[in-house]
Amino acid sequence: MRAHVLPGMGSTTQDSLGSQLAVSGPVINGTQTYLGTGPSQGRLVDGDGNDIVASASGGRRNVALIQARAFFNSIGVQSCYPQTLSAGDAAPSYVPAPQGDPRTTYTSDGSAATITPDGNLGDYDGDRGPQPASDNPYGDVPQTVTFGRSRKDIEALTPAQVAALTNDQVRNLTHAQIRTLSAGQIQALNKRKLWDLTGDEIGAFTADQLTAFTTEQLQSLTTAQVGALGGDQVAAMTVDQIAALLPAQVPALSKDALQALSSTQLQALTSAQLQALTGDQIQAFSGDQIASLATAQISSLSPQQIAQLNGWQVALLTGAQIGTLSTAQVAALTTDQIRALGDEQVSALSTRQIAALSAAQVGAFGEEQLEGLKAQQIQALSIGQIAALGAGQIAALRPDQVAAFRMDQLNSLSAYQIRSLRDEQVGALSAAQIAGLSTSVLANFGPRQIRGLTASQIQCFRRTKLPPSRRSRSQRSPCRRYSESSGSNGR
Repeated sequence: MRAHVLPGMGSTTQDSLGSQLAVSGPVINGTQTYLGTGPSQGRLVDGDGNDIVASASGGRRNVALIQARAFFNSIGVQSCYPQTLSAGDAAPSYVPAPQGDPRTTYTSDGSAATITPDGNLGDYDGDRGPQPASDNPYGDVPQTVTFGRSRKDIEALTPAQVAALTNDQVRNLTHAQIRTLSAGQIQALNKRKLWDLTGDEIGAFTADQLTAFTTEQLQSLTTAQVGALGGDQVAAMTVDQIAALLPAQVPALSKDALQALSSTQLQALTSAQLQALTGDQIQAFSGDQIASLATAQISSLSPQQIAQLNGWQVALLTGAQIGTLSTAQVAALTTDQIRALGDEQVSALSTRQIAALSAAQVGAFGEEQLEGLKAQQIQALSIGQIAALGAGQIAALRPDQVAAFRMDQLNSLSAYQIRSLRDEQVGALSAAQIAGLSTSVLANFGPRQIRGLTASQIQCFRRTKLPPSRRSRSQRSPCRRYSESSGSNGR
């Protein structure tokens, strides 16, 4: 919109008679007007210096007369125009619209509207005349509004008048004017008018103003406008507003906006919204934000999104969040993410999750992480996963963890793995496990493993190795008898 400028203010132009014309009069009947000077002083003229009122006729003349008079009154300048309408015209508050049937009303502040005979609102659009009423819940309200730039001028606009602003007027609102809008004025902006605001202009709304946006208004914002929302604005949004954002809008949220979300706001995010987050957005979340997500929200993330988490983010997941990961999500964890897990997090993994780990993931476990494995988790490891454990990992296991090995797990150990067993680990093996060891495993026992055998294990070991033909029933190994009665698990 243009400011109302007094003669001598702003830039000027020359009419065909050489008179100076001060810019920024109102647009009347589709023509930009100027404050005339010299012979045209006290009149509104077009770019050629023609009096906008005198050059019009009929209803258009009365439109020009009333709007020109209201404009001069608003800026406190004496005009040369009569204060009454021509005889036979409508009452002073109403004058005929350009094409006769509907009427146009003008108020003292210069605002104008076209009202159809049945009382509905019509849009005035130059020579086309009144158009059908549309997209305006306020009924008989101005559809062409003129106003100044001051804070007082903006505050004086009713929600009805804000709803009547033209697209050009909305586009020309300054940041200062935008910050003046009240909650009621903001809610009077329909989606078409919001679309006319640039990202910078959306960013000009204060945090308090943004809370006035309705669900429909928020959902009407373009991705460029959503991307312009600042951290302060997003932090002020209610949980209902956060939940109202469309999944298609979520990828447009900036890093600052995401990092401004409180734990309460984060918990308001729906599964569809979370699944719309990009990898960069997920990595923008702080550790506290990640930890504040509900288990249902964590489980709603795709395996690809889980794989995008930074190692330090994974390290801050709670045990409950770890426990809610699906097998597909667990399988998607990178080796760097696996290394970031703490021993308590590893301990929170279910046997089903353990079984879902790849050999490479198991091979990425550090010594402290392995120490967090419980007996049932050890027993959930497949032969392939056991084979992925390195010598250092085998040696890092606690004796009670080695004692939890299934018989097939023990007999699957390679020579390298057998030679890495510490003497206390060997000493923790049960009689049944000693009895169940294959000859190939026993053949790989080195001095350290032999040194770790207890007296009862050695006795068991020796007796089990006597040829059966040379032993009576009473001489059969107590280890073997225990193994036969206890089954092959060795416990």
